[in-house]
Amino acid sequence: MFPRGRKSISALLITSVVLFSISGCRNRQPVVLSETEVEPTGEPEVYSATVVRTIVDGSSTETVITHFVKSGEKTRQEWTEEDNQRALIWRPDLGKSFLLDLDKREFQEIAGESSANSQTAGARAGLAAQRSPDLEKDRDIQTIDQHLDDAQSPTTVEIHTLPEVVIEGHQCSVYEERSSFLDGHTEVTRRFRARDLAGLALKVETSVLPAGVTVTTERRDVRLEASSDEFVVPADFKRVDVVR
Repeated sequence: MFPRGRKSISALLITSVVLFSISGCRNRQPVVLSETEVEPTGEPEVYSATVVRTIVDGSSTETVITHFVKSGEKTRQEWTEEDNQRALIWRPDLGKSFLLDLDKREFQEIAGESSANSQTAGARAGLAAQRSPDLEKDRDIQTIDQHLDDAQSPTTVEIHTLPEVVIEGHQCSVYEERSSFLDGHTEVTRRFRARDLAGLALKVETSVLPAGVTVTTERRDVRLEASSDEFVVPADFKRVDVVR
């Protein structure tokens, strides 16, 4: 069976990847927008990449690495947890997600939303697969759910275009967004979007001030290809029940 603990790496990891994918689509309603030019967003219809997420909080540094594959609305994420290989297949066309233990050749099926606009369904699928009665009251899970459901809107947002840079051979436009909030904190986010990859963000750097927390998420080794087998549970995998 899938391991469960008070701080589920799978749940937090899955959610962090999904939040990265929807970070440019948060439903904010700022009072002031400094520039009328809208930052372009987009991504290739089909691609794969290694996603490296680094969190620096004072003297503490944590790095999480996943492999991400996308084909249309379908996505797959793979990562290592406690020396075991995991994968999450999100199939909005089927209204389901599949959480796989690649070493034990087991999987859990989680019903989810079918709408392509509801990418948070993938995050909740990962959370649901990891939950136990004890985890229902876990503060980490509550924090994630609150972020997904009720992200705080900033009072002001300033957007600036910075000089272009080259990342892994891709010419990238750079945008800096500075958001101020009622509680006094400020979020500074820089997004590096590859022109030849339909505006795909190859790097996103977010700093929270004055807390001094920095989160950097990078897409590395981007390839414009994906196998259809990536989005199908192998026939010899055993289905196991999700513990609620």
